[in-house]
Amino acid sequence: MTIACWNGEIVELAFALDCCDREAIAVVAEARPIDGADNRRLIRQPEFSRFGNEKPTEPVRCLGDNEGIYASLETVIAAEKLSLTPITTPVASPESNVMSEALENTLRRDHPDGADWSSAAGVLERIPGWITDYNQHAPHSALGYRSPLEYRREQTSETVSGCLTK
Repeated sequence: MTIACWNGEIVELAFALDCCDREAIAVVAEARPIDGADNRRLIRQPEFSRFGNEKPTEPVRCLGDNEGIYASLETVIAAEKLSLTPITTPVASPESNVMSEALENTLRRDHPDGADWSSAAGVLERIPGWITDYNQHAPHSALGYRSPLEYRREQTSETVSGCLTK
C-alpha cells in the first residue's frame, strides 16, 4: 500500500494478515519503497507474535504477491526456515488479494479525516494506531461483523481452520 504525503514524500506499507480472523499481525512501513529485506523482516514477525519461540504444529501458508520481493528465492528460503509454506497469488486473480484489499480500503476510508498527511514522518507515527483500531474495532462481514480480536477471543486456544491462533 502506498500513501502519498502532501509534501511529495511516500510511505509504503506491507502487512501480514491471518486469513482466518483477518487480524493484521505484522506490519512494515517505510518512507521509501518496500524491498526484499523489509518483506523478509515482515514474514518473521507473525510467527513470533502467535507462537513465541515454539514452532507451529501444522504447516502455515505464507501467501504473497507475485512481485519479486515476495517471490524471490531469498524470501522463499526465509519463509521455509520459519516453517512457513510460501505460495503466491494466482496471476490475474483479484479474488486472492481480497483480504489485503479490504484492509487497505478500511485504512483509506476510516483514517483520512483529521490525519496528518503532511509528511512521511507524520504518517509513520500514526500507522500503529490505525492498525490497532483495525484489529480491535473494525467489524468484518466475514467474521459476523466482529473485529479480528473479538472473533479470535471467541475461538478455542488451538489452531482453528488454518488460523494462526494460539
